[in-house]
Order: sequence, then C-alpha cells, then structure tokens
Amino acid sequence: MVGASKGTLVIWSKIDRQDKSASQIIEESKIWIGRTFRKFIFDRTKFFIDGQEVKAIDPLYMHPEFTDFPNDPKGTDWGEDSFEWEIDDQELLKQGGSRQSRIIIRFSLLPKEFMVYGRRIAGDHENNRMRCVNRNEGISILRRNREVRDPGFDIPYWKPKFKEIDRFWGCEICFEPELDNWFQVKNIKRGAAPLKELREELEKRINNIRNSLVKEVQNYWNTLEEPHTPPVGLDHDPKHSESTQIAKETIKDIKPKDKFSKDKEPENEIDNFVRTRFGDITPEKAKAFIEYFRSHLITILERPSNSANFFETTHFGNGKLNITYNTNHVFSNKYFQILNDLKSSKDSSNNLNQQQILILVDLLLIAYSMAESQFDKDATLRAEDFLEDLMRNWGKFLRDLLKTWNEYESN
Repeated sequence: MVGASKGTLVIWSKIDRQDKSASQIIEESKIWIGRTFRKFIFDRTKFFIDGQEVKAIDPLYMHPEFTDFPNDPKGTDWGEDSFEWEIDDQELLKQGGSRQSRIIIRFSLLPKEFMVYGRRIAGDHENNRMRCVNRNEGISILRRNREVRDPGFDIPYWKPKFKEIDRFWGCEICFEPELDNWFQVKNIKRGAAPLKELREELEKRINNIRNSLVKEVQNYWNTLEEPHTPPVGLDHDPKHSESTQIAKETIKDIKPKDKFSKDKEPENEIDNFVRTRFGDITPEKAKAFIEYFRSHLITILERPSNSANFFETTHFGNGKLNITYNTNHVFSNKYFQILNDLKSSKDSSNNLNQQQILILVDLLLIAYSMAESQFDKDATLRAEDFLEDLMRNWGKFLRDLLKTWNEYESN
C-alpha cells in the first residue's frame, strides 16, 4: 500500500523464473487471496494487487456483496454443526487451560441461478467459471478464519470422493490453531489433511448433509429441460454422455498435461474444426456448434466419412478433444448393429449390457486419445520408443478411466 499511512507492501522480484506469465500469476493470486482471506474481506480488510482491490471468493456464496458480483443472489443457509475435539499439542497442554477446542461445520446450497444451465454443463458454464464455481467441489477448511486447504487437491482418503455435482453446495470447517496437529497444518499454512480419527468423525457429520444437498441439486436438475443439449445436426448421440462424464471426472482427478496441443488455442481450433468438418452451415448453426464444443471437455460424435479410419481424434488444446466414429467403416457398422440388437432385445439385462459395452469401447478410444496427447508433436522418436510409450500411456489412462467408472457404478 504505497503512500498509505499503514499496510503491508509485498514486492515479488525475479518473476521471470516462474513457469507462468506475470499476468497468469496475478489472476491466480487474486483468486487465491480472495478465497483464502475472504473472512477478513468480510470484516472490511482490503487487499490490492497492482493497485486493484481483490474481491472475496466465497465457496458458500453467502456474502456476494463482497465479491465481484454484488448483485448476485445469496446461497441458502443449511445450518451448522459443532463439536469439541481433544487438543493433543503437549506444549499448549502444559500451559493449562482447556483440553478441548470447538470445530464448527457450516453448510449452504448455492443459488439455483448457478444450476440453471443443466447437469451436463453447469459446472463449466462461463458465468459460473467467472465466479469460480468450477473450483468449488469439496470442503473448505479454515484455521482461525483463514483458508488452509488447497482447493486444487482432494482431501486424502475422503470417502466418497467429491464429484462435479458437489460444486453446487458449500461446506466449511472452522477450527482454532490448537488443533493444528489434528489437521496436519503446515508451517506455510497451506494444505490441511485431517488425521484418520478426525477425518472419520468429519465424514460422519458431513456426508448425511451432503447427500441431502446433492439430492436437492439433482431434483432441481430433473425439473429442467436441458437448455444446452447438442444442437440439431451435430451427429451427437446422448448415449455417449456417461462416457464423456467419466472421462471428465478422471481428467479432473489425474490432471494430465496436454503436450500434443501445448501451442493450440482451443477457441481458434474449435472454430476451424466446425468450419472444416461441417462445411456450409448457417451462421446460427455454426455458433451453436461452436458453443457446444467450447463448453465440453470431451465430445463424441457419430458421422460418416470416406477415411479408412474407423474413428478420428481432434485435439483442441488444454485437454479438450473430440472423438468421431466413422459410421461408414465396416467396424462401426458391425459394432452399432450389435448394440442396436442388444437394445431391442426383450431381455432387459441386454439393455444394461449394451450400455456397458458402449461405455467400455468409448473409454478405450478416450484413453487412446489421451495417450496421443502425451506426445510433443515436435519431438522425434524411434518407432519402438513411440509404440512403447503409446501402449504404456494408453493402458495407464484406461486403468484410470475404469477406476472412475467403477466408482460411478458403486455409488
């Protein structure tokens, strides 16, 4: 706060040693400070970066007046739970005083205005990304009103794992410094992972409320007519939606780097893809196609082609990709014929088998496409090295995708 009568000035030099640009670091710092110190901002403490005031980011969305969107609706307060927990810091215990400290858990349901885009797109819709809703799933952990959990990483061993739907309800756990050992708080005050005994107590207290909140979101989505279903003429079949959702959850968990498309700009690549793949279509339809591809991480189409390939992959950049089955290929004809025969069977178990086969093959191709993305397109490799790396990455990504699928089925 240069020129002010009080405050703290932080100067970060040698910024060129970072792997991100200065502008990227500034934008990420605004998000981190806005979330980490949101309670202080609620109490009228001000933070500035390059002279610009940092606004709060509230994962419970109970105080929009302190955010960049002060006119947004508030979330719904779902109450709080609190309990005492034993202090195990021997130095503190020697000083006398209480042997227990209170932990407070607060819950909220985000405004329906954030859910209105439907279950397949709401988490990544541009309006929600601007409000960091896409970074919200899971639980916020605060030590004396300061966020100490890194929202970019899951709480180790938390069961069941958080999913995209968990973005639409909020939960924060508040504790005092005397419980640092139980939360494994680091000296830098970033990163918190409750020890097993405490984690199990928190799971027990949170998961029942979590289930109720998730049902609220699901019930609301069930009342909606999906406004972002694929536009007419896109050759998209909704039967692939579960496969793409599994892939999206897997990619969110393992965070693979897209080396193949590192220099690509997704928006430009998608524009070119729509223009070349779909040819002469109306501007309105082109706009609808482009919006659809931009709003989905993985897309799967079924479309005729004169290519000898039975499927094609297109990498847009930042992990976004499209897989298109060539419906003219003999494999695709036979494959979809078998699926249709199973679907039309009077045996209801065949319908389940049909969907499972479809998902399995979809995931096989998605895993292959993800393996492709691990190669730098400018690198030169021996054929043996290339094939070895391709097969290893293909198998690894397929294992990760099937693990997510198994979790879906178990839940």
